[in-house]
Amino acid sequence: SCTGLTEITIPDSVTSIGDYAFCDCTGLTKIVIPDSVTSIGDSAFDNCDNLIIYGHTGSFAETYAKEHGIQFAAYTFGDLDNSGKVDSTDIFYTMYYVANVAVGNPGGLTQEQIAAADVDGSDKVDSTDVFYMMYYVALHGVGKDVSWEEVLAK
Repeated sequence: SCTGLTEITIPDSVTSIGDYAFCDCTGLTKIVIPDSVTSIGDSAFDNCDNLIIYGHTGSFAETYAKEHGIQFAAYTFGDLDNSGKVDSTDIFYTMYYVANVAVGNPGGLTQEQIAAADVDGSDKVDSTDVFYMMYYVALHGVGKDVSWEEVLAK
């Protein structure tokens, strides 16, 4: 029943959101739910009338939002600028972030952009994510329509 909470990003270590967790949080307009969340309790978002749930397409968060009449906004791995595709601009933003963080500067990305840039799901954005993004863009550039799952296959 807090009114001051407006946005929250659930950490990747969380697997469930309990009953009534955000019930009556009338100021809550945005929650980012990672793929690690596979359970959301009863009335978790009751009376959060302006809430938008952010998550990946096909995630439990998307299913939950649709089943409960809550607006859902998808973010795509690697698409930091929400252009609808992963391209050199997204790679640049990720490289710039990694370089800034490495020298102790603010990274300059929002929580959603950081979540999108963490393509390998390691809970940090680093040179490995840059590599995978470059590989993904290169494969698409030569006409290979591969998924992130295929790129990240080990």
